[in-house]
Amino acid sequence: MRNLDRDSVGKDYARVLDVIDGAAKMSGTTYKIRFISGVHEVLPNRAGDETVYANLLLVGAPAFSAEEQAFAREIQKNLGVAEIGLETGVEPFREPEKRWGSGSTDVAEVSWITPTTSLSVVSEPEGAPGHHWAAVACAGTTIAHKCLQTAAKVMAATGLDIIQDPKLLQKMRNVWLSKTKGKPYVSPLPPDLQPPVKK
Repeated sequence: MRNLDRDSVGKDYARVLDVIDGAAKMSGTTYKIRFISGVHEVLPNRAGDETVYANLLLVGAPAFSAEEQAFAREIQKNLGVAEIGLETGVEPFREPEKRWGSGSTDVAEVSWITPTTSLSVVSEPEGAPGHHWAAVACAGTTIAHKCLQTAAKVMAATGLDIIQDPKLLQKMRNVWLSKTKGKPYVSPLPPDLQPPVKK
């Protein structure tokens, strides 16, 4: 089940449970629920995100070689998408938006417990689908290594900013408090759920 926020997922899930129960009663059958996972939506933190973005501008985008760009264009050729290579600049700052098609992440759970920010650095060719061989093909190359180095530098600089500037940390906390509205974190996992460990 997926929706734009955890409250909506909870309502959808309750409805599906009612449908399952009704179908079992009508057909005289039994059922078993196997709960796999559950996550909240990510709570963005503009104060933290702006700091990350400032550090990304300071560090700069990865500089890809002609060979790396040729490799990316060859992947795009095999995918049947525009052969434009890897992104070479930093996109303008924009706030994350709630939308269908965005992925699920357990970082979201952290964002409901404490102020959280994140960063994305390109590591596969433009037009490559997520969870695809095209992304895997780049993972062990200098393309991915350059992206990891860029992300590590930005993360380190942001961590240093937060440690050195108590006002920034308080600003991030204030944004987080305004988003959570004092609502305590409740895990989306049922309290009696056991981990699926095979013995």
